[in-house]
Amino acid sequence: MRRIIAGLTTALLALGLSVAAFAAPAIAHTPTVSGVAACQTDGSYTVTWTYTTTNVPDGKQAKAWVSSHTPKDSTLGGKGTATYEGKFFIALWAEFAEQYPDVTVVVANGSTTFTQTGIAAGESTASVTVETKWNDDFVQQASGTVTLDPSCGDTEPPACIPADEASLSVAATDETSRKGGHAPVPCEEPEVPAVHVSATASATAQSCVDGDASKPVSGYLTLEPNDNVSYQVNLEESPSGVIEAIPGYYYVTAIAHDGYVLDGPGEWELDIAASECTWPEEPEEPTEPEIPVDPETPVEPEIPVDPPVLEPDPEPCVENSEIPSGSWFINLVLIDNVDFFIDGVLTESAANEVEPGTYIVTAVARPGYELVGETEFVVVVGTLECEPAEPEIPTVPPVTPEEPEEPEEPPVTPEEPTEPVVPPVTPEEPVTPPVVPVSRTAVASASSESCASTNVVQGAITVAFPTGEETSVRYDVATTNTVEIPVELTAARTVMAPGNYTVTASTRSASETLAGTRSWNLVVDDADCAATAAVPVLALTGVATESTLTLAGGLMLLGAAGIYLRRRFVGVAK
Repeated sequence: MRRIIAGLTTALLALGLSVAAFAAPAIAHTPTVSGVAACQTDGSYTVTWTYTTTNVPDGKQAKAWVSSHTPKDSTLGGKGTATYEGKFFIALWAEFAEQYPDVTVVVANGSTTFTQTGIAAGESTASVTVETKWNDDFVQQASGTVTLDPSCGDTEPPACIPADEASLSVAATDETSRKGGHAPVPCEEPEVPAVHVSATASATAQSCVDGDASKPVSGYLTLEPNDNVSYQVNLEESPSGVIEAIPGYYYVTAIAHDGYVLDGPGEWELDIAASECTWPEEPEEPTEPEIPVDPETPVEPEIPVDPPVLEPDPEPCVENSEIPSGSWFINLVLIDNVDFFIDGVLTESAANEVEPGTYIVTAVARPGYELVGETEFVVVVGTLECEPAEPEIPTVPPVTPEEPEEPEEPPVTPEEPTEPVVPPVTPEEPVTPPVVPVSRTAVASASSESCASTNVVQGAITVAFPTGEETSVRYDVATTNTVEIPVELTAARTVMAPGNYTVTASTRSASETLAGTRSWNLVVDDADCAATAAVPVLALTGVATESTLTLAGGLMLLGAAGIYLRRRFVGVAK
């Protein structure tokens, strides 16, 4: 009996394990689909479906897609859904994320939603069927059906309500939608399209002028100006434009203002490299102007430039000698952040010794600064001439006429009174000092055309007028070896076209004389530069046509007379 009971017990246990083994797949990893319908303002329906998996054991993964839906003319969609290979996928596990990148990735025993829209009024039901394929190739189907309320579309759609009141109607809206009726909807504010703006940032390393290590140029950051973009340098607000900066690394960010969107990058890591130039020591007291920090509208500091001053050597002449021993100097007022050039050559000296001639002094502001007023000056340097020692004028003592002696009065005779006799006094003539003639000095020079960086510097003739008596000396110019009537030069520097010229000087007063040279043959050479703008040039005009013809006729008569006399003298000689 015991053996029979033991055999039955073993058979029942085996049967129970077998049933459990066959029942397990039926209760594991079960997918379900449920939906909620909502009536739309146009009378159609929208169903929101929820796909859920339960009892999913560890290690099980799957992908799910909608295999069929009704009505067929409705549309499936929703965030995290996509169609691949003709299948509308609604969910998948991480194993398939790279294969289907637009589909929602869910964990085991989770859920996701999708929508079915465009269900026309009059439809009674809507349904979907979802297939789930597990990673062991086991496929399950889950279906869902929603009954639609036939009253959808019977009432007029409500007007929208303001956005600040929409939150108060959320509960009523949800309840009405579930019943298939119309619910108030919040008014949609029109979207204002964002305006796209751009921003750029770059860095320029330190450098040396013409490779000279003693002439350094600062490095700087360049931030593209834009009224709708703000910049930060190393997380601090910064103005746009050109900003002088020391060598190092800089983190620059651009921030678009409200209503604007940046096109392109908005962050830069910039490096300003150091040069091998020798930098001057910083002054104890900074003289740089204060730069206002205004990220919206930055203003470059303005620097005034003092014109150069031409001064001779303090002792240009040896005592009692007409031979000069000194030199001329062009004196500059040096300014921080401003470079000075004399005829295109950079100078860092305040006093610059020069020879006689014409020079162009140019001031150039460094990046981040702006010059106000004139930035180019023409300096004319004449020849140093010592005046002869003035002759000593003899001093004539003043002559005081002697007072006449009073005559002795004769005894008075009452009968015949006599008047006293006063001898006549002849005053001595005053001595007139000798008249010393006034000597004037005249100087004339020429400068040829030269090529500047941005334009052509025209040639010119430069003359020197006596200081304080500019009208005492007159200069006239004419083309060399021509019959032109000379033209008076009224300015210290006159721009001339390339050519050969003869300049003569004379005094306007007969009592004055000229010392030294009175005539110069000057040449203005052509630099062969491509000038971009025409510069007024002195024209030698004023010769009347009648006078020219008369002079030409006279020269022809003189030539004919010379030929006649030569032949006559030759005949006599024979």
